[in-house]
Amino acid sequence: MPSAWLRVLRTLDRAWYEERTGLLQETAADVLTAGTSTPLSWRTEREWLQSFEQHRLEEFRQRLQAGWESIGQRRLPMAIVKDIALRIDRIVSRIAGCGGAAEEQLLACISHRELGERLLANADRYAKHSGAGSQPRTNHPEIDKALAHIHLHYDKDVTLKAVAALVMMDETYFSGLFKKKTGVTLIHYVQRLRVDTAKRLLAQTELPVAAIGERVGFPNANYFIKIFKRWTSCTPSEYRSRSN
Repeated sequence: MPSAWLRVLRTLDRAWYEERTGLLQETAADVLTAGTSTPLSWRTEREWLQSFEQHRLEEFRQRLQAGWESIGQRRLPMAIVKDIALRIDRIVSRIAGCGGAAEEQLLACISHRELGERLLANADRYAKHSGAGSQPRTNHPEIDKALAHIHLHYDKDVTLKAVAALVMMDETYFSGLFKKKTGVTLIHYVQRLRVDTAKRLLAQTELPVAAIGERVGFPNANYFIKIFKRWTSCTPSEYRSRSN
């Protein structure tokens, strides 16, 4: 039988989800679910964070809201949910390059619904602070369209042929125009964007180097290290050590 303490915690969790105050009676469900919850997977959290760091803010909001509803349906323990919220808030604020919310602000939320709303509000504020969702602008609409595409999909296979087709231009003409407007070739622009994103993740997370390389679009760890060193004169591991 679950301990009495776990059953009390589950009763408190039920009050937190149902936004109820006052004396609550223990139910059979509280007894059956005590200590049986499975925490949120890292894959789910990673999807939330990727949406934010790639400036897909509406997608981030939708994923977070859907995930929050799932947490509510599963009735994860309040302590675990608050820990998730604190972790997401810290990482998102670091990605945005600004200070996160005070820990007490999130811990003081009196319901699951309030905590989710606070997390979304904080993310919106961080995005505005960092200018997330924006990318460099030129005086050429097709190049701006290409840049917007690159900033959204830099973690995938971005090729000159595909981007030129997107803006309906000849590859050779587009390649020259892109370099004229941005100062670098398309491949160098993509590499620099990937490396800049990797630098932020190296400094602000504990993700393995190989996982970061994969996340920002490099096909394997060796290639990631090679390109990273070309742009920064150090390996990803050395950069992480210097950033701590």
